[in-house]
Amino acid sequence: MLNTGYKRVKLKSLAPCLEDYVLSFSLVRHHRIDTTDCDGRRQVQHGRLKMQALRSQLKGLRESSPKKGASSSREVAVNARMSSEVILSLRAAAVADTPFHALAYNRPWIRSELIERDAALAIGADVQLSDKEKLVNNILMRRKFREVDEGIERPEDFMYSHHYFTYKDKIKDSKVYEIIRAMPKGALLHVHDMAILGADYLLNITYMDHLYVCFYDSKVQLVFSDGRPTTLCSTRWQLMSDARRAASSVSKFDDDLRKNFSIVIDDPQEVYTDINKVWRVFMQVFSTIAPMLSYRPVWEQYFYDALKAIRDDNIMYVEVRSVLPRLYELDGTEHDELITAKAYRKVTKKFMTDYPDFLGARLIYAPGRHVNRSTVSQYIDMARRIKSDMPEFFAGFDLVGQEDLGAPLLDFLSELEGARGELNYFFHAGETPWWRAPADDDLVDAILLGARRLGHGYSLSKRPILMEEVQRRGIGLEVAVLSNSVLGLLNDPRNHPLSGWIARGLPVVLAGDDPGLWGAPPLSHDFQVVFMAVSARTHDLRLMKRLALNSIQYSAMDTRQKDNFTMAALGVRDVGDRRRPRSCGGLAKSLTMLNFKAVVIRIYLFSYAWSLLLMHDIRDHKEITSALAAFLSRNRISDEEEVEHRNIPTSSN
Repeated sequence: MLNTGYKRVKLKSLAPCLEDYVLSFSLVRHHRIDTTDCDGRRQVQHGRLKMQALRSQLKGLRESSPKKGASSSREVAVNARMSSEVILSLRAAAVADTPFHALAYNRPWIRSELIERDAALAIGADVQLSDKEKLVNNILMRRKFREVDEGIERPEDFMYSHHYFTYKDKIKDSKVYEIIRAMPKGALLHVHDMAILGADYLLNITYMDHLYVCFYDSKVQLVFSDGRPTTLCSTRWQLMSDARRAASSVSKFDDDLRKNFSIVIDDPQEVYTDINKVWRVFMQVFSTIAPMLSYRPVWEQYFYDALKAIRDDNIMYVEVRSVLPRLYELDGTEHDELITAKAYRKVTKKFMTDYPDFLGARLIYAPGRHVNRSTVSQYIDMARRIKSDMPEFFAGFDLVGQEDLGAPLLDFLSELEGARGELNYFFHAGETPWWRAPADDDLVDAILLGARRLGHGYSLSKRPILMEEVQRRGIGLEVAVLSNSVLGLLNDPRNHPLSGWIARGLPVVLAGDDPGLWGAPPLSHDFQVVFMAVSARTHDLRLMKRLALNSIQYSAMDTRQKDNFTMAALGVRDVGDRRRPRSCGGLAKSLTMLNFKAVVIRIYLFSYAWSLLLMHDIRDHKEITSALAAFLSRNRISDEEEVEHRNIPTSSN
């Protein structure tokens, strides 16, 4: 180690830019160099001349070296002398008076060093890409640069700067999205059960038998029953089939009905002029669909299809938040929350049997926060019952609802503190534009209560000490950029605080939140918007890969399950096969391809998809897209297909 008097720097015997290496750490810290003092100027100039001579000598030695990369004793000696001269120069510069920039712009490497050190903090900076991934990354970045640079030249045409409703149907046309959509995304850790599937799916449910409808004040009530419902209706209950048959236009009837299942409108910025207005519509959708979805057979089919949509979006594991509605039968029989939780587990097991490559689902019990302390105590008792009955399926506890208008965590501190050692907490916190309002202070209480993850955390950027605590404790941040945009926290995703969190390397995972209510897939659109509008222009595949890996790391899976997931990601065919790639050096560096597979079944979702991109002429993107779609539709290949595909010659381009 070399001691410059200011920093201790490891000596690399053949570092050609040792001077740069040392100065970049020492001068950046001290910011000044003395050039007003004559002796100081002479010493610094003398040191520079010596350094130039030593560099020339070292260059000559390398050029005459018999072996490429070989180091001679003379080279080592010259490097040592260079080190010594650097130290002398630095000590001469210690009494600085001249501004640092006077030196910095005569030394371009200092500018580069600052940029590189800044970039090294970001999410994904530690990720290593394989040779194939680097080729794919080149394709991805060419496409990203093209779209982003066009936006820089013509800001009005950069679609991500507008409201999501105006461009959500255009995302599919993006060349970048072709890759993002096919990319495995790891785990989905923040999504609400009734908002996974969209309005079209919900409209199809209204064609089922025994569904009754009540129309009132431009709203609807929907419930399944074997006879006319006895619940209150300000007008009258009628069978949906009769109401549809009586309509003058079935198409218009369905269009009008469909509007009750989504918050998507043509002019959101004129209608949703503040957070409370959009939240009122948002909560009304849940009020409309909850009774319809709570019919037990519908609920079970809905959740099965939701898992299918999640898997189709190349997500292999999910932790779903649920208020656990009381499911009912046609005759009106009602079940408690524990039965609903068991229905979740039953459907998950069936789905995993049908799709062995899917790695599972777990439940976060997340009832509403607009209640009193007594009700929260009942919630916690129910959470304990569920955990006792199905500890392997129950992930933890949360409280949900609009935070600005709901009760803060502080109101329930004694109840939540009492269950802290028993339940994992995944609290919504900081989903607010306000600073030091109760919803913002929820961040403090969530952290002190030992939350393993924070939902949204939007206001965290205003709390530097809390950011440090989140990073120090490894508390996952479930960030839902589209949700924050749609629900009124910001207009332009480029201004989302996630940009700063990515830059600082905070423990971030991406979340879908309520994608069905704004017509998005579970996670792909969030990945797309983050990659194109939130991340830096230069952030690449490494960011996407690290975000997917974070979703595994910060999940509620136990160590064994995470290990199985990791083995799947590493391509190990069987749990008993513990072989690791030769290049393993930690999770981030050992993943040579982010190809999430089932632990037992041989699935090549990622590496094979990337191979299609690499082995075909990349200019023919239609052929690639077609091949990818064909592969992803079946999600597996035989050994013969694999061998046959590997024999396809790689394009010279």
